[in-house]
Amino acid sequence: MRTIATVASLSVFALGPVWADSYEDRRLRTGARLFRSLLAADQGISEKTGDDDQLLILFFFKGDRREAEILADTAFNQADSQTPVKIRDYPVRVEFIDDPAFQNHQQDIPAGIFLVDSLPEKDLQAIIGFAVDNHVVLFSPHEGHVEKGVLGGLVIEAQVRPHVNLKAARDSEINIKEFFLKVAKVTE
Repeated sequence: MRTIATVASLSVFALGPVWADSYEDRRLRTGARLFRSLLAADQGISEKTGDDDQLLILFFFKGDRREAEILADTAFNQADSQTPVKIRDYPVRVEFIDDPAFQNHQQDIPAGIFLVDSLPEKDLQAIIGFAVDNHVVLFSPHEGHVEKGVLGGLVIEAQVRPHVNLKAARDSEINIKEFFLKVAKVTE
């Protein structure tokens, strides 16, 4: 029976390797791949490089850092590559963080943040505020987060699609490419 479930999972989530055993694991891994696409769709991404001409990408976690590392590898295929990962010709630098106040990132502003864990409302709103104020692409694969103000996520209907909050995009002054919005579920 497990073999049948694995084959079914492989056919549904053929976007990359499948390690997931649960619905939430599949959402996280599928979301990690969509996160990279959303970053590439940000028309202002070139303005988000740091002093090192790299895009800083944060994986925010409250639980297991190892899960955050696996998701970063899923998003940027870092585990098997000796070549620096790039988004639209800009090298990516990945960091892991668990501080919703972003104490170490007040000057070194990230281009994107991926929410690994579902968070208490207070922490979620603090991260949304940071992302909006600093024009950061904020992505969460967790249900209900886009409706609460996170810029991007995913929706699973008949097929998996990106989920974009246009109000969060406008508030964050992030201009998403039209082709990305055409395939996404859009929330105002």
